[in-house]
Order: sequence, then C-alpha cells, then structure tokens
Amino acid sequence: MALLIRVNSFEHLYRFSRAHESWQLDEFFTALMVASIALAVQLIIRAGKLRREVQRRRLAESKAAMMARHDPLTGLANRRLFEEECGRRMVRARRRNHVLALIFLDLDRFKQVNDNLGHSVGDQLLQALAERLSGALRPYDFVARLGGDEFAIILDEEVDDELVAGLSQRILTAVARPVRAGGRVIDTTVSLGVAMYPQDASDWQTLIQRADIAMYQAKAAGRNRCAYFDALLDKRIRERLTLEEELRKGLARGEVVPFYQPIINLDDESVNAVEVLARWQNPRLGFLEAGQFIPVAEDAGLIDELYLHLLRTACRDAQSWASETPIAVNVAPGQLRHLTFCEKTIAVLHETGLPASRLELEITETALVENIETAHANISRLTSVGVRIVLDDFGTGYSSLRHLREFPFDRVKIDRSFVMGLGQNEESEKIFRSMLGLCATLGLPTVAEGIEAEDQAEWIRHQGGVSGQGYLYSRPVPAQSIAAILDRPKGR
Repeated sequence: MALLIRVNSFEHLYRFSRAHESWQLDEFFTALMVASIALAVQLIIRAGKLRREVQRRRLAESKAAMMARHDPLTGLANRRLFEEECGRRMVRARRRNHVLALIFLDLDRFKQVNDNLGHSVGDQLLQALAERLSGALRPYDFVARLGGDEFAIILDEEVDDELVAGLSQRILTAVARPVRAGGRVIDTTVSLGVAMYPQDASDWQTLIQRADIAMYQAKAAGRNRCAYFDALLDKRIRERLTLEEELRKGLARGEVVPFYQPIINLDDESVNAVEVLARWQNPRLGFLEAGQFIPVAEDAGLIDELYLHLLRTACRDAQSWASETPIAVNVAPGQLRHLTFCEKTIAVLHETGLPASRLELEITETALVENIETAHANISRLTSVGVRIVLDDFGTGYSSLRHLREFPFDRVKIDRSFVMGLGQNEESEKIFRSMLGLCATLGLPTVAEGIEAEDQAEWIRHQGGVSGQGYLYSRPVPAQSIAAILDRPKGR
C-alpha cells in the first residue's frame, strides 16, 4: 500500500507498471482506481477552495459597494446613493406624471452639542435622529444622511400637500423628544425644507438645491419648523449668506470696531462706565450698527470671534484713558453655554493687562435661561477674579426675580421700552417705579437705558434712579472721541 500512495498520476502509474512487469492485472487496475480517486479528491478540494474564494471576493465587493453608498454611523444611504436614487425616482415620477417631494433636514445648533459635549455624544444624537426619521416614514419612502447633521427624504408615492405637512409635523414631534446620550438628557430641534417636483424644479439637481434653500429659510424663520421653497425668501437668504461671508472677512481685516457710549451718574453727570458697542464699516453697505449684523454673527458661528475681538480692542483702548473708567461688554446668549467662555475672557484680561475690576459683562435673562447651570458656573468663575456682572434689558425676559436672587449681579439695566413711556404713560411709570423699588430692596444699583429727554432723566432722578444712558448724554462714539467725554467736567 505504501507503494500505491506514491502513485499520484496515470503517468507515474504507467512507469511504475513497466518497471514491475511481474504485477498481476488485477493489481494494476486496483492501483489505477486508487490513483483516479486521489486525483478526483484533489480536484474536488481545489474546486471547493476556488468556490470559497469566489464567494469571499463577491462578499467583499458587495460589502465595499454597500459601504460606498451607505453612512457607516447611521446605516442610512449616503449622499452618493441619495443622488442616484433621486435621479431614478425623478425619472419615474416624470414618466408616471407623479408629484415628488424632497425634504432636507438639519439639526438646530448641532455644532454646540459637539463643542460642549464632545463628538461621541453628537454621534449618539445623530443615530437617534436617524432611527426616528426611519420610524416616521412609509416603507417605500427613502431617507439618507448627506453628511454632518444633514439628512434628506424622498417621497414619490401618493404625494400631496397634506402628506408632506403631516410627515413634517411627525418629524418635528419625534425629534423634539429628549435624547439620552453621554449621561445627559439633550433637547434638540430640527429645521426642514421642502421642494416639490414639478412645481419647484424640473430636474433633480435643481430640486436638491431648492430643498436645501428651503431648509435655510426655516432656520432663518426661527428654527424648529418646516419651510417650503420660496423664490423671494431665497433672494433674502442669499443676501444673508453674502453678509456672513463679508463679516467673516471683515473681522479678519479689522473692519469691525468698538464704539463707546457712556453710562452717566444722574446726580452729577459723571461717567460711571462706558458700554462697548460693535460697529462695522462694510465696504459694500457702509456703516452698520450692531443690530444689523450681530444676529448674522450668531447664526454664522462668529459670535465668539467677534466678542473676543471687541473685548481685546476695548481693553487696550481703556488702558490709554486717563481715568479708571470700567468698560461694559455685551455677551450673546449662546456664549454662556460654553464652559470655556470665562477662561477665554480672563485670558484677554491677562493679555491686555486690564484689571478685572474694570470689566463689566452685560448679560440678558435669555442667556441665563438657556443653560442655567453652565451660566452659573461661568459667572461664578468670572466674579471670583473680580469681573462685574450686569443684568441687561431687565423686564423684557422671564423669571427675573429668580435671577436677581440666585446670581451675583452688580448692576441692573432697565430696558429702554419702559423709559419711553415716562411722563406720558401712567402704566409705564408704575412698572418703572416698582422695578426701582425692587432693585433698591435688593441693594442693586440701576441704569435706565434709552434716556433721550431731560424730563425723563428728571423723573428717574426723582424716583431714586442712580444712573442713565442714552442720546441725551451721548450717542455711541469712536475710540478717539470717548476720551474727551471722560475728561468732561461734572455737570457738563
């Protein structure tokens, strides 16, 4: 048998039989059969290996094709597959004379989640959104993640306005449910934009662009809503995006500068502090006041850069004044949600050498409500180094009494809307008088904003008001003019 094992082919068998002519015929055929079986086994083994290799390669190619067209985080279709599917469904809708709806979705303020809580929490939020979107759709609807926090949905079966409106509301409701991620409960919202074939576009590329535009229209209208493509709004959105880009470049070129408006002691008209107000010399639009571009900076994610630029410049300007007058800088509501806000502010003070006691930060009630725990942590850190905190626009927000009790404010600014009615409206006077009384009881100095007439100033003085600010005393002025106001003798 040992000899037979060495016989592994017909050729070897023939040679072997010639060398051993004494073999009997039955022995020869037995060897021939064994060799045939061995050869067949080898062929079967090789065929099995080849089949498994083909299957492995096909599986790898299929997996690669799926990965190339699907988002690895959510498992949804990606932008590539979405565009292919959009093209196919558009052709089908045109052939059948059907309506096709395209919905673009974008999470509101998702960047802040990533910045404050980390990308892993952001990823969990995206996965929760993908699951909720899939649960809100019909089986034959199509959903994709286009990248970042942008998603898209294609509807092309039995589509009408009622269907789109109902689905949009289901999505808004589903997304509004809190998401638990990273040990936190996160509240979020989404903005939706809708474009429809054939009324908004005749090809899928244009339809995609207009659904994207509609989504930005929803954000511009206040977020957490659905907007349908509107050509007139599209023009406004484009203008706003142009302004965002110009602001980005303008900050880099130093076009945004601080102007200064004094806060006056109503008894002797000396200057208690100087408020810092942003002004932008736009090459295309001319001189812009803060209200014309601060909202743009907030939406474009430029508010921190703008704040630090103004703070740094104002601190350096203040160092050149003969007096030790404090500067008051406004803080946007979203900034207090950032745990790094106070450290960046303190770093600017160290960089410029301005004492912390000469800095006042003006904060609105809205900023406190949005994230009261983080706001409290930031304010406590700032006050610990000597920065003064001012409650701005008092009376226009909510939970005012709670904020006055819980936060260490150094001053309260009563909103200009209450000053306008003094001497003319009895209700305004009652409200203003009660505000002064409340602040006096709590030991908080007040500033009346928007004083434009001497009779307003006299009324406030008579009621015990301490300080005022407004055009009666000075409009906001550039850096080269504020020194003259600071040196002005008391009582003008």
